[in-house]
Amino acid sequence: MNDNDNKVSFGVTWKNATVTDCYFHLTQNVMRKANEIGMKEDYEKNDRLRLALRCLLSSAMVLSSDVTETFLILVDNMPGHEKMPELLVYSRQTTARTQ
Repeated sequence: MNDNDNKVSFGVTWKNATVTDCYFHLTQNVMRKANEIGMKEDYEKNDRLRLALRCLLSSAMVLSSDVTETFLILVDNMPGHEKMPELLVYSRQTTARTQ
């Protein structure tokens, strides 16, 4: 089953839903970026950072009309990390393309 098949089957079950992108590929790209910029070791050791990144990834599940507000709430509550601003910019640009 490919991404297009998933979109079609999802739309049959949830008729009012709008599928704009593949959650798996979105999260994979954001996590790849976190690893690329040097956050992997901290992510693996720091429970608070790991939870924050999972919350960031879950923002893809909110209504399109609530994405910006949700993202800003998450930004305000992110733990301090020297690479976090770079990851947040990447994440926002990535999710904005899917809206």
